[in-house]
Amino acid sequence: MMTNRFLKLAGILLILLIFSCQKTENSARNEQRETSLEQKPEILKSETGDSIRIIYFAKNDEVAMILKINGEEQTLTAKGTNSRGEPIFNNEEFAWEMMEDGHSGRLTDKSGKTVVYK
Repeated sequence: MMTNRFLKLAGILLILLIFSCQKTENSARNEQRETSLEQKPEILKSETGDSIRIIYFAKNDEVAMILKINGEEQTLTAKGTNSRGEPIFNNEEFAWEMMEDGHSGRLTDKSGKTVVYK
């Protein structure tokens, strides 16, 4: 009787272990799919020769971007559009307004300094 209980308990533990492993695999596959929703990096330059790198990607149900400036990466999320209908992305440090061409834009830092990158 004790052996029967032990076998049942071992069987239940084995089933739980199998299901928990499958859940981890599915989660890893979903993460890979989300990561692949990234666009290719764009390098843009200002009139003074400074450059930034921008990567647009899907973050949950929204569009976001990674901005690499001065060796640091910042993640900015979409916040709507400006008065001209151009998309705006921002975080606590920067705001990025994409221009009509869908490529270049205006980068504003938290002190209010704006630089155009093309």
